[in-house]
Amino acid sequence: MVDGKFKIEGYFEQPELISDNLKRKLMQFGVPQELLSKFFTKGADYD
Repeated sequence: MVDGKFKIEGYFEQPELISDNLKRKLMQFGVPQELLSKFFTKGADYD
């Protein structure tokens, strides 16, 4: 716990790029293009 909050350490591996269908749905519901672009490149920094 840090400052009374749980802190979970770990990592995320992106096995595949997001599908065109998921990409289209996220764009349809207003996810900003700059946020989506992070998931178009395998191994990108997600912070």
